[in-house]
Amino acid sequence: MAIAVEDFTRPKGRLRSVWFEDTLADLLSEWVTEASADTAMTDDTTRQAYVYWRAYTTLTEDLRFDPADQQTGPERDTRTEAQLAYFEEQAAYWYRVYQDGVSTDAGGAYLGAIGYADNDIENPGL
Repeated sequence: MAIAVEDFTRPKGRLRSVWFEDTLADLLSEWVTEASADTAMTDDTTRQAYVYWRAYTTLTEDLRFDPADQQTGPERDTRTEAQLAYFEEQAAYWYRVYQDGVSTDAGGAYLGAIGYADNDIENPGL
């Protein structure tokens, strides 16, 4: 089974396009292509972790450069440090899963160990 862009966006995946300043579909397409072409990633779990790691890292970097509170016309956008910390934890978690997958033959051990159900992963120990 191969990974696809649709695997990463809601309702099937974990990402929401409103979180990204760039076009999420274009970014996902690029990351899925990179993951699929990299021979060090031998399974879809590792490829999926790579895409999520890239997405959450990009999101965290974008948020760090934006003001925590900004208003454009009648719309106000506010984020808390807890929200930023959550996205940083997600980036770190998915990086560990990705690294585990490329550094072992089995790959992707984290997902099976913590229960990967309905794309709602609990991240113990973060």
